[in-house]
Amino acid sequence: MQCKRNTLLPSTFMNSTIPSVWKTIEEASDIYAELPTEVQQMKAVKEQILLRYLGLVWKEAHHSWSSEGTTFTSKYLFNHFVEKVIPLVNEREVPAEPSLTLPAPPKLPHLGEKSVISDSLNIGQFKNVEEFKTTAYAMRDDH
Repeated sequence: MQCKRNTLLPSTFMNSTIPSVWKTIEEASDIYAELPTEVQQMKAVKEQILLRYLGLVWKEAHHSWSSEGTTFTSKYLFNHFVEKVIPLVNEREVPAEPSLTLPAPPKLPHLGEKSVISDSLNIGQFKNVEEFKTTAYAMRDDH
């Protein structure tokens, strides 16, 4: 069984009938068990976690894929998904629209200073959030 990407707005997330959204522990267990390889299981579990963490901005859903050189198995991440992520729907509100704020990488030390060109690129982004949203929704609806 292949997982399809969910392109719905978060407000329709939990009411979705698209198979890529695993809403219950039973549904998640059934779909996970049907996936024939560890690679497919890992991809599907990561997608479910990211749907909640990035798509709904539920920080509690986050789990790293590895720690101190050890990569977590799909079974380990699936247990996190079942025990921690699925129950969040009872504790957290599903946002009415997607967040425009995504997690950023940590600030790393750097040598030198930023160039004027680099600063000008960052300043120009998202000056008009409403215009950005309108364009994004139009692009989504066209596909």
